[in-house]
Amino acid sequence: MIFPSLLVFVSGVVTALLTLYFSWGRPRLNKRNLSVIFSSILLEGIGLWLFSIDHPAYIFKPIPLPPNVTYYGPGGETIIIPPPSYASLWPYPLIIGIASLVVLLLLRKAGVIP
Repeated sequence: MIFPSLLVFVSGVVTALLTLYFSWGRPRLNKRNLSVIFSSILLEGIGLWLFSIDHPAYIFKPIPLPPNVTYYGPGGETIIIPPPSYASLWPYPLIIGIASLVVLLLLRKAGVIP
């Protein structure tokens, strides 16, 4: 679980740096560049949101006891609520958002986009 968390963090940092480069690194911004930047930020946000909900929720129900009794045994009933099925799609918006910014960067370096 640590590797996907690190991957999401690194991709968010890379996206933020590329967005800053495209926004303030060049004096001229055209509508195409801004639309790619905003759509990639939107895709990154969707990917991070899907990543944050991609884990099961645990609800622990305590054992009903009188107030003066301390129970040291195993816990009560545990209800596990699985994540929604669409939450496992979080890598795709992240990859598409980063790839669109990288393609825009490569097209700028090649001189295709002014």
